[in-house]
Order: sequence, then structure tokens, then C-alpha cells
Amino acid sequence: KEYERLMGEIFAECYRVLKDNGIMTIMFTHKTQEAWESLTRSLIENGWIITSSMPVESEATESIHQKDSAAAASSIFLTCRKRLGKGEQPATWTGFGGTGVVDQVREAVRQALREFEPLKLNPVDEMVASYGRALKVLSQHWPVLDGDKLVSPIRAMNEASAVVAQYQITRLTEGRLQVSDLNPEA
Repeated sequence: KEYERLMGEIFAECYRVLKDNGIMTIMFTHKTQEAWESLTRSLIENGWIITSSMPVESEATESIHQKDSAAAASSIFLTCRKRLGKGEQPATWTGFGGTGVVDQVREAVRQALREFEPLKLNPVDEMVASYGRALKVLSQHWPVLDGDKLVSPIRAMNEASAVVAQYQITRLTEGRLQVSDLNPEA
């Protein structure tokens, strides 16, 4: 709670001092959704829109704490701009006929995976980098409602995870399997 409070204060102050057309860039390295939730909720609630995200290799693959582990080897750079409009109408998570924010999140992650291919990211970095793309869409449409409930950043990240899982299964099985073909225990 203290960490979230302090981040909120920092992002509120950054918002106050940055010119309206300015850019704020944050470097973030963490693989848990909870850490991403804290960071992005603080950003969004203090008036920021995530405008881009890009993984940058920041750890040597031979490092002792990285070798043979499911660790992130990349840091994610998030570029943010001020949300200048106030009193926006809430967006709809599901929408009608593919018009909801969830569909835009899925498409943004699919596009990101194509962009990330030349980078040869490990699976953890691929997942974490995709979070940034999902959160970009969420922050651009904020607030987003599913019925009468506010959609959390974790929900957007879960959608990103589902798209990445399908992508990885398709790649690993050369298209022979879908995630839905797998037993949950597997």
C-alpha cells in the first residue's frame, strides 16, 4: 500500500510539472502481474496514457541469477503522455461485434508479437512485453467498464497472456495444437 501511495504521488507530481505535450518514459523490469497492476494503476489513475512499450535487453543471458530460470532478461520501456481530456465517457470492455476494448487488446498483442519476432525474446520477456501493449490500449480508453465494474489492468494483462499462450503453443506445435486442445493439467 505504501509503495502504491508513493508511486501515485510521484506520477501526480510528474503530471503537474511536465508540459502538456511532454513525454515521460519509465523503465520497468518485473514479471508479476501484481507489480504491473500497481505501476499501471498508479499511472492511469494519475492521468497518464501509455503510448508505447518496448522491451530492451538489460540482463546478460549468462548471468548466474538468469541462467536456467524463468527470469526476465529485458526491461520494458513505457512511454507515457498526459491524458488531457477530462470527464470522458467510459469505454465498454466487450462491446458489440468486436468493438470492445478487449478485442483491441487482443489485436494489439497479436501485432506486438509479430513486431517482437526479430528480437528473439525468451517466453517470459515475450509475455511481459505484451503486457505493455495491452495496458496501452486500456489506458487509452480509460475508464473501461464491463457492465458496471471497472476493468483492472490485471484483466487486460490476462487477455494478453491468453493471446501469448496461444501464440507460443501454435509456434511450438507448428500449428498442430491450440490452447483449447490442452488438458489444464498440462
